[in-house]
Amino acid sequence: ELYLRWTQAMVFASHFRYHGTSDREPYAFPAVAEEVRAWLKFRYALIPYLRWTGEECARSGFPVMRALALAYPEDPEAWAADTQFLCGADLLVAPVLGSGGFRSVYLPEGEWVDLWTGSVSAGPRRLPPERSPLGRIPVYGRRGAVLPLYGAPLRCTDEMEDSRIVELRFDSGFSGIGSH
Repeated sequence: ELYLRWTQAMVFASHFRYHGTSDREPYAFPAVAEEVRAWLKFRYALIPYLRWTGEECARSGFPVMRALALAYPEDPEAWAADTQFLCGADLLVAPVLGSGGFRSVYLPEGEWVDLWTGSVSAGPRRLPPERSPLGRIPVYGRRGAVLPLYGAPLRCTDEMEDSRIVELRFDSGFSGIGSH
């Protein structure tokens, strides 16, 4: 469970690495290997957004992974929400840190769209603790955001072609991606 939860959080980081003194490849964790592979495929789909975010970071000085307090310095709750982060300006990620899959999520000012279901919640507010199944972590998109994603399966970034980038729009027509 820890390996999978770590993978889920790191999918949204600028750099993705497994470090340690023992095997860290998905095949070393057969109970969750297929689910980890699905998250790694999702990471590939996010690469255009991460690239775009990296370019924005080079201009602004903001990091890819941002503490909520950095984006919402006047919001005291954002300062306390130290176990979740923004991936770029438009994705709020709340990694599941404990066994059992329960966690509460703080949504800062604005409207936030659940990546999986498409449901919209207005902030600022703290959502009640909810169970995230092992295959999901809470991820919210900023309402109105448009994310470039890679729209085709691939095995490595050498296969990426800009013509295959699609847009994910967190608008009124978005109904969630269901699963990664």
